[in-house]
Amino acid sequence: FRLLAVAASEGRLPPQDPRTAEVRALLLDMFVNSTLSASGNLQEVPSFVCEKYTQALANVAVYSSEWPAGWPQLQQQLLEAGRGSRVHATLALNFFRNISEAIQSDEIFRLGTPRRKALQAHLRDTSQELFQFLAMAVVSLFPNAPELERSAVLLVTELASVLPLRAFLAADVDSWLRAKLLGDATVRGAVLEAFTELLAKDAAKDFKDAPERMMQ
Repeated sequence: FRLLAVAASEGRLPPQDPRTAEVRALLLDMFVNSTLSASGNLQEVPSFVCEKYTQALANVAVYSSEWPAGWPQLQQQLLEAGRGSRVHATLALNFFRNISEAIQSDEIFRLGTPRRKALQAHLRDTSQELFQFLAMAVVSLFPNAPELERSAVLLVTELASVLPLRAFLAADVDSWLRAKLLGDATVRGAVLEAFTELLAKDAAKDFKDAPERMMQ
């Protein structure tokens, strides 16, 4: 998976290549039909393998599919399959975290600014759907799952550099983070980092808006 992620980011898996289409189909099948595990039980897959898998899937989506337009069914299938188990939900959240990291990476500039902005716009436009899935997974479907909760907090941290602050406020993400900060010591450090990112974005917005307010 590590080599696949590198190959995608280096442009060695062009979107139009039929072999790339086969890779995309295989990666999606590993998630949707749990074939990432030989037994079909994703709980048997080591966490470091799951992390490398989601990184490879994210890189292929960013660099080798022209996603979302070039792979329109991907996001919906991931979110649907993410309801199947705690591991599926964790993989889905980690995928979007890796997408956010890819948008901020140096390699993304090889694709050009329009591609980076298109990816960022897609995350912004679908952020409420993503946050609804996050809340459903960690609160309703799979509560008290530390690995899943940590993935959720890390995703929020990365998205804080990609999405506008209003997207988090509209989804009441800050309230959920406060609850985790007060109630769960295992993710407290990650939650504090997420809050720091959100506060930094809030301060940056205030600074940007200050001249306009002073003119009023």
